[in-house]
Amino acid sequence: MEKSRPKRLELTKPSKVLFPDPGITKADLAEYYASAAGKMLPHIAERPLMLLRCPDGYRKKGFFQKNWNKTLPASIKKLSVKYRGESSDLLMIDSAEGIIELAQLAVLEVHLWNTHADHPESPDQFVFDIDPSEGLGWREVRKAALLVRRDLRRYGLRSFAKVTGGKGLHVVAPVLPFLRWELGKDFCRAICQDLTERNPDLFLVNMSLARRAGKIFLDYLRNGRGATSIAPYSPRARPRAPLAMPVSWEELGPRPLGFPLTDSGPRLSRAFKDPWSDSFKLKQFPTRSVMAA
Repeated sequence: MEKSRPKRLELTKPSKVLFPDPGITKADLAEYYASAAGKMLPHIAERPLMLLRCPDGYRKKGFFQKNWNKTLPASIKKLSVKYRGESSDLLMIDSAEGIIELAQLAVLEVHLWNTHADHPESPDQFVFDIDPSEGLGWREVRKAALLVRRDLRRYGLRSFAKVTGGKGLHVVAPVLPFLRWELGKDFCRAICQDLTERNPDLFLVNMSLARRAGKIFLDYLRNGRGATSIAPYSPRARPRAPLAMPVSWEELGPRPLGFPLTDSGPRLSRAFKDPWSDSFKLKQFPTRSVMAA
């Protein structure tokens, strides 16, 4: 991972408004990425990425970009991956410069794969998406996340929480990259199905909108090959520019958490310890007996 000091970014149309609600411009977005780069980089470095680009702001139709091309800045790297005889050139960032350059590209969301460049066919984290239906509040979301955390502990896995910038939460368990994609996804599905069977009034694992009323969709599908989840510290292309933010379990109190881009300074300061800092050192993996169960 490169650690050179970021260069000053020359923006085109710096006064272009990307979030009309609080009046956030491209220059403001660049300033945020520059401030957040040190915290964000450990979470996204050398992972395949998918970027949501909105050149005319979040209210206008943007586009997702997951493949590298020659028009991108040099700090946005190419990651060539072969799968079933076909090669794909994916996007990757390994420097603070690459993060800051996202502003020039009008990137309003950064999504990441659950793996790294040196083992692209094996996930190194599991993501459980707590997705509430209309009418459910923070109390149910918090309860659901704590239940997922408890079950992962039963299987020997420590997990971390992330607010997504929306109504839900992500529970993320780092793992050593021993499993292939399908087996890892099967493991996550089994956990979600077991939780649903024991808590049928709260959870469901079926995406059908007709069956979701009053329940939380426990989404394990983000654990498949090529699936992505929102990156920590990424903005969201939504009103008031909310951030996806790693949080500690202790922060999940009775009131919902939200982190607008315009008020992100305290969590980006050097004095603030990233609640996920321990996750980078974990060496955990579901045991064979757990997998069999």
